[in-house]
Amino acid sequence: MRLWCHRIVPSKVVSPACALCGHLTEGLCHFVVGYLDKSLFWQDEVSLLSLQELLPYDGSIWLTLTSFCYGSDLVVIDEDVLVALGAAYSTLWKYHWRCVIDEKPWIASAAVDMVRQDHGTLFSSLYLADGRAGTLALPINNQ
Repeated sequence: MRLWCHRIVPSKVVSPACALCGHLTEGLCHFVVGYLDKSLFWQDEVSLLSLQELLPYDGSIWLTLTSFCYGSDLVVIDEDVLVALGAAYSTLWKYHWRCVIDEKPWIASAAVDMVRQDHGTLFSSLYLADGRAGTLALPINNQ
């Protein structure tokens, strides 16, 4: 992300390095799944959503988010799964910039808690392909 911003407005984004981990170039893949703590965030989300078989590793999550498909044969993914992943991504985006702007470290568990807060009701209303409603339900932390 910063790599792109650095190319477009180098006077405002003076370095393409990741503001969270210092990786030399923060491209889109690094921004979403390539940073270790974001990888842990996605592993937690995939587990909470019971999608470990569908999305077993970072590359499968990246493929799904960028193509709306999964697997080597690019099977179109279920709409409710896309909605859940999109909701998680929106929180990842929000939490990333909160950490960067406030100069705070990324904490995967805090990001997962933010997803629960932001999208718990949405997740509980989604319907999985295996026919079980509510499997995507996440508890909401009201602290």
